[in-house]
Amino acid sequence: MIRAFPYTEPQWLVDRMNHVHVKSELMDRYRGQWSVEWDEDGASWLCAQEGTAAAEYLKSMVERTANYPVLNELDYGDAQFQGWGDALRPRLDRLTTGTIMSVDEALDRIFLSDLEFVEDEPMVFVLNATDKELRRVLEGEEE
Repeated sequence: MIRAFPYTEPQWLVDRMNHVHVKSELMDRYRGQWSVEWDEDGASWLCAQEGTAAAEYLKSMVERTANYPVLNELDYGDAQFQGWGDALRPRLDRLTTGTIMSVDEALDRIFLSDLEFVEDEPMVFVLNATDKELRRVLEGEEE
């Protein structure tokens, strides 16, 4: 039995998105050749019997993640962008009182700066910047 790509709580974004991608492919291409099994910690694993096409697919996806962890750039990027927006929105509301600025516009300015987001905890992004640094970038001020 091949077991791979667990779905757990909490979980890093790349692991969650890989689970979703692989499960979707299994559902579309390998009906009846795979299953979901839960372990004692409540994680659900994608499983397939050795010798099946689904098992070969699971093995190939595990090998791919060894070289580059993200299996679906588009879905991962969309989820990551959503996480960045969620991290920025409260600070943007607080720091831009009286100024109307969309999250997209603020993200554009951040991406052009030296500020960056990190996944500090599983699926929780933070912007590594002080309020002063963020305000400078949002207002377009040079140091």
